[in-house]
Amino acid sequence: MGSGKTKTLLSDTLVFAIGNFAVKGIQFVLLPLYTASMTASEYGVAELLNNANELLFPVVCLGLYEALFRFSLDDDVPREKMVTGAVAVWAAGIFVSTVLAVAIGLASDMRLALLVAGLLGAHSLRMLVAQFARGSGFVRAFAWSGVLNALLLLVGSFFLVGVFKTGVFGYLGSMIASSTFSLLYLAWKTSFFRYVGPHFDRTCLRDMLAYSLPLIPNSLAWWFTNLSNRYVVQFFCGSATAGLFSAAGKLPGVVNMFTQVFQQAWQISATKAMRDRDRGKFYESVFKGYSICVFVAASLAIGAAGLLARFLLLGDFYAAKSFIPLLMIGALFNGLSSYLGAFYAAFKESGKLLFSTAVGGALNVVVSIALTWQLGAWGSAVGFALSNFAICVIRLRGSREHVGAGAREGWFWGGILIVSVQTCLATLDVTRDTLLPCVMIVVLVVFEALANKTALLAAIGKALGRKRA
Repeated sequence: MGSGKTKTLLSDTLVFAIGNFAVKGIQFVLLPLYTASMTASEYGVAELLNNANELLFPVVCLGLYEALFRFSLDDDVPREKMVTGAVAVWAAGIFVSTVLAVAIGLASDMRLALLVAGLLGAHSLRMLVAQFARGSGFVRAFAWSGVLNALLLLVGSFFLVGVFKTGVFGYLGSMIASSTFSLLYLAWKTSFFRYVGPHFDRTCLRDMLAYSLPLIPNSLAWWFTNLSNRYVVQFFCGSATAGLFSAAGKLPGVVNMFTQVFQQAWQISATKAMRDRDRGKFYESVFKGYSICVFVAASLAIGAAGLLARFLLLGDFYAAKSFIPLLMIGALFNGLSSYLGAFYAAFKESGKLLFSTAVGGALNVVVSIALTWQLGAWGSAVGFALSNFAICVIRLRGSREHVGAGAREGWFWGGILIVSVQTCLATLDVTRDTLLPCVMIVVLVVFEALANKTALLAAIGKALGRKRA
């Protein structure tokens, strides 16, 4: 039984990996395009507006994209009732947000206000369709829609930002176009809009909202944990430094690329396994394997930070290199806490998810303001890392029954300690022009191999036995 669940998890992970690696590859091409075609101030403003969209879209659709994913995994909820209720709420939310955008535009820049409203509408509807597809088993279509979205974003950005030099307007316009066309593709593959009709059911919508509404403040708290420090940098240091900080924040995508791929498959497997008697053993073994992979990926990314910066942070943006190690280890803790958060989603414990994220969000804001005032953007980088670590610890304590003793063993905290030391050395620039990054990576791999030698030898023996058979 466990073997079958593991095979399904690995199969889904492979599908998501193909799509996500293509998407991340395209995004890495986009970063030098943006940094070469936009000033630091333009890029800072564009990123802040995009981050505002990330903050607002859960409110517009009342977080129902989360409910569409979770309820689609259950066989006893009619698709027509789910989709009709979610689209009705989305339409009402977009109407209100458009009216507000026009009012704001009258007092500031109407074009920018309408572009943000358009991005909000396209992005939130795409999230509804995408999460419905993922929960309904359209794994390949979900993955390919991400690739399509990234390709369209690349083409649009190349012409609007790179060729025509439209700056912030081209940046937002290309995002709107890519989101719109990719959601239409996914809606076609899943027949999403065929489920929309006279099927509105208040009871179904009430059940979905009971699950999704607590996740709205969780999404807002997540925003404060991961993105609010950019606004703190903007306030204390100006748009140019905020642009540098935002550019540096793109490079932890190397770690996020691995964690997000796995999370998309893990949320499905964790939910489906919750009714199995042997789920504890399955959860614990996956936690161990996943954590070690995240440690190694973060260590490799920190070691290669300087090399990545040379290729991706062009011109004045190269100065952002020094922020990368702290943001990388923050991404490591974010990946671990996202894994643990899947348990709360599977068991529909939205309140626990909210509590941990709220603590992290509050900590990030407080630490970022207190330190950025004195240390500049460094303070926000520290706030980001500490807040994600706090979320990770809280979720570890709340998920002990699922991950077992693994979270209390030396292999786990030893791995965190080694990567933390590597982060400090890289931040202080001690590792420049030395072999120390390679040494730290080898130390981590050897440590984890020795700490888990029993399980490692058993896995090797099992693999050799299959090969001989």
